[in-house]
Amino acid sequence: MLGPFWHLRWWMGVSVSLALAAGAVYLIARPPDSRVQRALGRDIAARLARTALAETQRFPPDPALPILSLAPVPGKNLSPATLAGLREAILSDASYVWDDAKPCVFTDDVRITLLDERRNPIAQIVLCFSCNEWSISVGERQLLEDFDPVAGLLNQVAAEAFPGERFPPDRVPR
Repeated sequence: MLGPFWHLRWWMGVSVSLALAAGAVYLIARPPDSRVQRALGRDIAARLARTALAETQRFPPDPALPILSLAPVPGKNLSPATLAGLREAILSDASYVWDDAKPCVFTDDVRITLLDERRNPIAQIVLCFSCNEWSISVGERQLLEDFDPVAGLLNQVAAEAFPGERFPPDRVPR
C-alpha cells in the first residue's frame, strides 16, 4: 500500500533529483576558478593573446658579489612558437608550485617583457634560476611563485634569447 501522502514523497524525490542534476550541470559548465586568474586578473588570457613581441634582457652576476647583478644585456626576441609555449605556461595552474616559499634570495637573471603590436607593455616576467621562481607582473598585479614544473621550458626560453649562455647561470664564484 502506498499510503495517503505517496504523491508528495514522489514529488519531493523528483525535486531533489532535479536539483542535484542542475547542480552537477552548473559545476561542469562553469569555467574553472584559476589561481592564475585570481592573481593576475580574469582577463589575463585575453591580455596575453595580444602579445606580438617578447623582448628579453639578462642580468649577469657581479663577480665581486654574485647575488647582485650588473647592467642588463639585451637578448634576442623570442620566436612565435616559444612565445606561445611561454603564454601557455603562464596561464596554467600546473606551471606553479603554489604557496611553497624557498629560502633563497630572488635575483633577476632574465627579464622578458611582453609587448603588443604597438610595443605597449602587456606583462613582465622575471626569472630567478637560483630559486626556480618567477615574478609575473601585469599592470598593478604581481605573482611570485615557484616554477619547478616548467623549469625545462623556461631554461629553453632563456637559452633561445641568449644563445651560448648557460641556464641556469652560475652564481657561485669560481
